Amino acid sequence: MFPILFTIGQFQLHTTAVFSVIAFFMSGFVLWRKGREEHYSEAQLFDGFLLATAAAFVIGRLGYILLNWSQFGWQWWSWLDFVTVPGTQPLIGMLGGLGYFYRFAKAKKWDAFEAMDYYATAAVFGLVWRYIGAFFEGSQYGLPTTLPWGLIFPGVQEKVHPVQLYYAIFCLGWFWYLTKVEYQYRLFEWYRSGKKTAETGFLVATTLISFGLFSLAMSWLQLPELVTQGWVIDRWIYLGLVLFGVSLLWSRSGRGNRT
Repeated sequence: MFPILFTIGQFQLHTTAVFSVIAFFMSGFVLWRKGREEHYSEAQLFDGFLLATAAAFVIGRLGYILLNWSQFGWQWWSWLDFVTVPGTQPLIGMLGGLGYFYRFAKAKKWDAFEAMDYYATAAVFGLVWRYIGAFFEGSQYGLPTTLPWGLIFPGVQEKVHPVQLYYAIFCLGWFWYLTKVEYQYRLFEWYRSGKKTAETGFLVATTLISFGLFSLAMSWLQLPELVTQGWVIDRWIYLGLVLFGVSLLWSRSGRGNRT
């Protein structure tokens, strides 16, 4: 593993920082391409993407700090040291970015759920690179395993689940699914429920559901990540994410919009 790419004096360039930049450009390209296809203002769309990414980074960073308070404490300078003390909480960051982009889309009087569908697709592709970076850094690995694909990471004496790779593969597969179903879900009779056209929001709702379910499954293969005041809340958060996604899917479907 290569947690640090190179060191110059006291400066250290962490692998996760490099892959975070790659994730930014990759997700930005996906959103830009989709926005151009759908005739959105490219300048406004990119402004929204930049601001939502900044919100995702800040919120994800704050979540990471709170969950690793013993490492950071009140040393506020370390909160801002993204290079030598990197780290964000991907799930918290993604939710923060989605929430901001929704508000931005509403302010621009766009179809907010359509815009969030595109943002969710872009964010999932960005997470692929984010988790690959975590793999090369040797962080966010899972519990010990005897399975043949178990790996030994720096500081670990036995093989563990490469949970980062599980997430990267899942996100890549889900991104592929989103690019395919994007042109098909409006024809799903169960989603339209007899209506002539289907509402937008299908992609973001199913992304929340799938991400919540997958994270719930992975919680049995890794140490708790979301802990507050000694309480492990991982599975409750993931379950809440699934329920929120289901309620959003229901409300955007023909059934949810019946009068």
